[in-house]
Amino acid sequence: MPPAELLAGAVVIANELLDNVPFRWMRRSGDDWLEVWLQDDSPAWAPVDAETVSAMVAVESIAGLSDGAEFPWCGAAADLVRHVLAAEPALVVMFDYGARTTAELAERGDWLRTYAGHRRGDDPFAVPGDLDITTDIGWDQLPAPTSLRPQAETLRDWGLDDLVEQGRERWHAAAARPDLTAMRMRSRISEAVALTDPAGLGGFWCAEWAPD
Repeated sequence: MPPAELLAGAVVIANELLDNVPFRWMRRSGDDWLEVWLQDDSPAWAPVDAETVSAMVAVESIAGLSDGAEFPWCGAAADLVRHVLAAEPALVVMFDYGARTTAELAERGDWLRTYAGHRRGDDPFAVPGDLDITTDIGWDQLPAPTSLRPQAETLRDWGLDDLVEQGRERWHAAAARPDLTAMRMRSRISEAVALTDPAGLGGFWCAEWAPD
């Protein structure tokens, strides 16, 4: 969690924070809603409490999900964003993977991610307690951002291409006798490619909240 007290007018930047906030694994079952629990090292489904159901169906794309659809409920992440916004920062910027709507996540699947030893896994119940478990974010579950767009688009709008061109010029000027600064400037070229790759980091989302 962020500090209990944030300075008014602060700028908050978070990278891959929301996906690490505890989430709940849900399923629509007819007119009912179920949540997965771990029971005897195996998944078991149980009814969702009424308060959470009320919060979920307030999200348009969740209310319209078809029978059997499974999705992450990121209520704690939404609470975190509300907590930050309540401090009236000048700007909040959060980068993470996910989809514009929870319905998109449910249709796409593969939104739950497990990691062990820096490698992606598959079954979250294989070794309970020994895996890092994260989720793609359903951005429509959070307070509505001022702007939500792919990371690649955001960085280019912030002047990434100009920074790359500066780096290229600095490198060419010092190519005969490059120093550490020139090498760092050259690295902007490859770093920009990675940060804007639509199949990689460039496909992440950037949400901005600019309170009035």
